[in-house]
Amino acid sequence: MIGKIVVTLDGIDYTLPDEISVTEYAELMRRMNMSETELEKTIDLISVLLKIPYHQIFDIDIENILKISNLLQDIVNENNIEYQKKFRFKGVKYGGLNLMKMTFGEYIDLVSYIKNDIYIYKNIHKICAILYRPIIEEDGDNFKIAKYDLDEFELQQELFKELPVKYFFGALNNLYSYLFQIRKDFVVLFGEDRNDLPDDLKKESKNDDDNNLPWYRMIMALSDDDFTKINYVTSRPAIECFNHLTYLIIKGEEMKQQQLEYQNKMNLLK
Repeated sequence: MIGKIVVTLDGIDYTLPDEISVTEYAELMRRMNMSETELEKTIDLISVLLKIPYHQIFDIDIENILKISNLLQDIVNENNIEYQKKFRFKGVKYGGLNLMKMTFGEYIDLVSYIKNDIYIYKNIHKICAILYRPIIEEDGDNFKIAKYDLDEFELQQELFKELPVKYFFGALNNLYSYLFQIRKDFVVLFGEDRNDLPDDLKKESKNDDDNNLPWYRMIMALSDDDFTKINYVTSRPAIECFNHLTYLIIKGEEMKQQQLEYQNKMNLLK
């Protein structure tokens, strides 16, 4: 653990907080993505995490700026953090979502929020509000969390703007492991040549033979084109939906093959 960092300017102490919140981290990443030089990124680090006014940063001698920057970078880059299944925040005990049991709606929202780095930084609090929810039942290591409710989600995402970013790192690493496994398990649905699963899942197919269905078409396929069943479909387990979508794709390919064989026979009879 890196010791406390304190900078005194004009009699005012600027101290690194004990925990970096997801909001502070998101703002830091937003600025650093816009910065073009290492000096700009260094200033972003010091300004956001120590909350030193921009014009006063240059009152720090360059040697100390580099020293502080190196310490802060160690903190920011320390994202290989173990996933925390349970934790307490602002008097409430939260538990992590069991990814193998999450609903199709939860899956769609999560993938939408992490579709690229910029969106991840802007939506960290939203991602955390899906991956962590209040524990409503607990028995030792076993627990049950609150259901994914949109009204509660809006309240919790605001609360989670102050959540320590360490919980996000652990949960995101866990989520990416899950997505990678899903891509392998359902290769018929997602395809083999996927370098970035979230981005690819959002692309519209321009080829009727492309198995990569956009979300709404997936939902309509699962609901047999009955829009009144959307809530039912999105509340079903994601794994169950992927299994059925895979079945529909294989079935469609078999029907195409049968039609082609029939057409070839008809052509021979002419």
